[in-house]
Amino acid sequence: MKWVNAALAAGALFLVSGDGIAQPQAAPNQGGIAGMLMPNGTFKPLFNPALNVTPAVKTATGTVTLNLTIAIASTLPVGATVHCALYLTVAGLSEGGVTDAISETAQSTANVSGSTATCQMAIPYQWTLYASTSTATVHDQASLSYVITAVNGSGDGRTSDVSFASAILVPSSGLTKTYNLSARI
Repeated sequence: MKWVNAALAAGALFLVSGDGIAQPQAAPNQGGIAGMLMPNGTFKPLFNPALNVTPAVKTATGTVTLNLTIAIASTLPVGATVHCALYLTVAGLSEGGVTDAISETAQSTANVSGSTATCQMAIPYQWTLYASTSTATVHDQASLSYVITAVNGSGDGRTSDVSFASAILVPSSGLTKTYNLSARI
């Protein structure tokens, strides 16, 4: 009887220790490369230590402005307020594999007169961007989009989302880049 008790105790210890329980194995390292998918569909790795290049940095300053004239073509809910948002996304990659990834937003409430609404939005910026080590040139690209919403206090309404500039170079420092666009909601 002692032998049976000892065998049961050893078996229980074996199971509790985990050696006797089937455990899922950790996924093997697949050797993937961390990175990001750029707007043009190309893949840019986040870091390449083999290059061992210290990236140059450059400060970019300026303002991106959007003047939006909106034709109100649909019936909006009673009491709806028209709101606008400007989205600016910047992405770039240094020679050493260091990535710039910046996103900024400006919002405003539209002035409505009859069947026309107008929004003015500006994003002033001051960014430290990684540049080419040989030329100190920033090759980052910016994408711009806007969203128009017309919503009442109950949350009823409409939304229009438009991308209007993609893969443009970051404007030269000190400049104001102004876009004057027309839209419909």
